Amino acid sequence: MSAADKLWHVIREATLYFLLGIGLCALHFAVFGRTTEFAARWDGGCTGWTRWLAVENLVGALMTWWAYCAIGIGVGRLHPVVDWVPESRLTVRLTCAFILLCGLTHLFGAYTNLNPVYAFATHFQSFAATVSDVASVFVLAGLIRVFTQVSAARARAEARLAELEAKQR
Repeated sequence: MSAADKLWHVIREATLYFLLGIGLCALHFAVFGRTTEFAARWDGGCTGWTRWLAVENLVGALMTWWAYCAIGIGVGRLHPVVDWVPESRLTVRLTCAFILLCGLTHLFGAYTNLNPVYAFATHFQSFAATVSDVASVFVLAGLIRVFTQVSAARARAEARLAELEAKQR
């Protein structure tokens, strides 16, 4: 598969998850959100919160959600799993989860512009933070292992090069 094909595949899959997230928010709003009339507060009466500002915030958060989908899916689909790092599979998956959960917090932030589900958004953000903290420990441990092994390999290669140069003299 060519690089362009891989890129196109990731973009399609990210867009699918992006639309799925928006669809679930729209479904929730259709069922539960219409009773709140929350978006009617976009008249500037709430400390300058205008319709234009709310729409700009909503669009920016949705664009960020798509970017996180694309990066998370891209890392998951394209990152090579390093066999000599035992926790590599878990680390790649946790990294993808971290990225996608960060994106979901932006999606829920956008949704709270329409429906004030602050308790849910707060609980979800706490869950995302917990997963992110666990992921960061695994990612850092994996990076330390990789960098240590790369440094050792570099030192061996430099020593071998020095040995070869000494033989040529």
